[in-house]
Amino acid sequence: MNLINLLFIQLTVVIVILGTLMNLIEKHLPTNVKQMFRYGKHAYNGEKSDKLVSKIEIPKTWFKHFYVFALFWSWSAVILSIAIYFFDQKPHEYFIKYLDLSCGQDRKAETSPLLTLSTLILMTLQCTRRFVETNFLQIFSKKSKINLTHYMCGYLHYYGVIVLIIAKSEGFTRDQNIPLITFKSSEMFRVFIATMLFIYLWYKQYESNMIFINLRKNKSGKVTTEIHLMPKGGWFEYVSSPHMTSEVGMYLVLYILLFQNTSYIYCLLWVVSNQFSNALLTHQWYKDTFSDYPKNRKAFIPFLI
Repeated sequence: MNLINLLFIQLTVVIVILGTLMNLIEKHLPTNVKQMFRYGKHAYNGEKSDKLVSKIEIPKTWFKHFYVFALFWSWSAVILSIAIYFFDQKPHEYFIKYLDLSCGQDRKAETSPLLTLSTLILMTLQCTRRFVETNFLQIFSKKSKINLTHYMCGYLHYYGVIVLIIAKSEGFTRDQNIPLITFKSSEMFRVFIATMLFIYLWYKQYESNMIFINLRKNKSGKVTTEIHLMPKGGWFEYVSSPHMTSEVGMYLVLYILLFQNTSYIYCLLWVVSNQFSNALLTHQWYKDTFSDYPKNRKAFIPFLI
């Protein structure tokens, strides 16, 4: 059994069901469901909160914790892959057994060394930037809370995506010798296209996050507020949550490199459904909160949705 596939399937099913209910019939849902699902700017603020759910709420600043983990986990995967693909190092038998346990003993190599390493480097670039943003740049509201389930999902996501990348890559299975990296022209072209698109989306997400950060500062760079204000500029002129749109875009771009990896589609479905559901709630919050909110702004996809 592939436990990583099962993990992402379960996450996707839960987010699709709850996200659909929240966006369509939220007023008919019990308080505990609404309070658990919402967080951040669109957090539940009803008159009565659920006591049990409130007990498992933690400061939103804890978001930075799983980016510390993601930084370590992604860099470890890159270093291990370099050791295998460039220096002919064999992964330890215990690590192979661990991958067998996580992704099944019948797993096969589906991705080449070049595509695997390129994907891991791009993922590590993303994890590194998000680590810097959340730990050194982002201004969290002291009152903002998240549910413990959201916190755990962060760890599960970054753990799962790195494992599924390497578990079905050459050099990490039992059915072959350790391969050295090769640079085929067809793969190099895919890597070039994917890298250019990824870097562009990576930068647009950074730009969007910096707009958020600067909303809470004055011109001299001093933090003046912790409330949520209406963002302007960049992709915010087109969608309410460009950071979520670019996040999905980056994972779609990685599919150019990983389309042969039969596990990646489950991760991709989870990312799309999670970001889309959150973007819809965020868009509605903006419209309810700001009477002058631009009517031409969409929730997730410019000019469409």
